[in-house]
Amino acid sequence: MTLRSGADYLASLRDSRDIWLRPHQFNDGTSPAVAEEKLNTVS
Repeated sequence: MTLRSGADYLASLRDSRDIWLRPHQFNDGTSPAVAEEKLNTVS
């Protein structure tokens, strides 16, 4: 794997819808999308 293909792979992971929707341990088991909605309703 070259540096460029590695960077492309990491960018695709970052932008992946799956990562945005799956639960995360640092959000008390909620997905980032749900955690962001909670922040938007408070402010």
